[in-house]
Amino acid sequence: MKTNSFRIISPAIVKENTSEDAMYIEGVASTSNKDLAGDIVTDNAIELMKKQAVGLNLHADHNYGLGDVIGVITEVLDSDDNALIIKARIRPSYANTIKEMLDTGIQ
Repeated sequence: MKTNSFRIISPAIVKENTSEDAMYIEGVASTSNKDLAGDIVTDNAIELMKKQAVGLNLHADHNYGLGDVIGVITEVLDSDDNALIIKARIRPSYANTIKEMLDTGIQ
């Protein structure tokens, strides 16, 4: 059985399809850089998040309702102390929408 596998790399996201037809995305979940609201997450907080992230739900647009869960964090990837980079499995019902957005260049 031939499997299709692809990766799209943008500044923050990598997407791949696996032989099980699941979509995974990788990207920066948090950094200690100042955000648009002027908030800063400490390096210590990033380290604590790295220890707790696997198994947590991934939400769309910072909405926290059950219908806004688009996937689950499956892995924390190696990174500097000031960044939390994750890999997440995306729910099949969201995969086509996310693929289309990433293929268009939307992050």
